[in-house]
Amino acid sequence: MRAGQLDRQVRLLRRTSGTDNGIEITPGGFEAVATRFARVMPEYRAEKLQALGLVGQKVIRVWLRFESVAAQVNSTWALEYEGEPYELVGEPTEIGRREGLELVAVASDIDIGEVSQ
Repeated sequence: MRAGQLDRQVRLLRRTSGTDNGIEITPGGFEAVATRFARVMPEYRAEKLQALGLVGQKVIRVWLRFESVAAQVNSTWALEYEGEPYELVGEPTEIGRREGLELVAVASDIDIGEVSQ
C-alpha cells in the first residue's frame, strides 16, 4: 500500500459504553479515536452488496494502513468521511500481511454531532 494512495482523511469513532437503568439499556455515543489517511472507494461488487443486504445504500470501502489504532477497529465502530457518518458492516479484513485493513461502511443517520474528543 503506497502512501500516495492514502489521499483522503477519515475519522475513526468508537462507541462509548451505554447506561443501564434496570429497565432499558441506552447505547452510548461515539468518541473520536483518531484521524487517519485512507483510500476511500465506492463499493461496486454487486454480489457482496446483495449478500450483506445493502443494495441501494451508499456503501464505501476504506483502506487504512495497519497500525496500533487500526488493529483495534471492529464492527461496533463508525467512521466519519467528508462530514458524513458511516457505520461499519462486518469485521475489518486484513490486506496482505498486516499491511493494511479494509473496512466496508454504509452511510448512516447516527448522530456524530456530539463526538467527544
